[in-house]
Amino acid sequence: MPTIFIIPTAHGWNFIRSAEQNGSWKVRKLQTLDEAVPLLSAADDFILGLPVSAVLAHRFRLPSVDPAEFPEMIRIQIEKLLPFGAEEVTTDFEVIEQAESESVVSAVAVRNEQLAEIAAPLLNRGFIPRQVTVYAEQRASTYAPKGNALLIYPEGETLVSVVTENGKLSLARVFESGNGDQLHLELSQLRLSAELLGINASAPSVLLDESCHELRDSVQEILAAPPEIVGIELPPASVKLNLL
Repeated sequence: MPTIFIIPTAHGWNFIRSAEQNGSWKVRKLQTLDEAVPLLSAADDFILGLPVSAVLAHRFRLPSVDPAEFPEMIRIQIEKLLPFGAEEVTTDFEVIEQAESESVVSAVAVRNEQLAEIAAPLLNRGFIPRQVTVYAEQRASTYAPKGNALLIYPEGETLVSVVTENGKLSLARVFESGNGDQLHLELSQLRLSAELLGINASAPSVLLDESCHELRDSVQEILAAPPEIVGIELPPASVKLNLL
């Protein structure tokens, strides 16, 4: 298991390190990734979680159950969604569910140029993460590894709303304001988009970050479900998704 996780937050980043002697985890708040450099050593094993705003996440239904066929199928589908060539992005996927002749997968892509820009403070000093994933999926795998969930939490100056299935990222939206009208519009559109994709969004687990506690009543009114307040994961659950 890695001993360090670097994840995006409302204030910048959290640097989470294992305190090996007692099994606990220590959290250090960083404004920029540059501040992580003096905290790392060459021997450190760490995972970098990307913000949702840095990736394209999409749910696909593929006419196959053969994993060997998935990469090419997903490449073709992702290419249709991008304003640039597929060779400019790194993509990974996870299987959400399978039937007799088809599979539902969660595919995530990041533009290589943007990933290099985000990770530049680390890469320029020779610190290469063991895994680059998406923090939304780490959160989902921690709190909702089974069934459908809707997560709401801050990243930078924005709010993120994410629909997940079995801990996999299916749909994500980023919006600027948590005021009543904007929140109602965004969550209603997210639910509609989920239903159009074939996701049962009628009764998901609703997970609200503790820093957004003041939105609890509004979220419950909009979604007709009481949200569970969740805090920082110590540590985040392991996920397969890797964008290295």
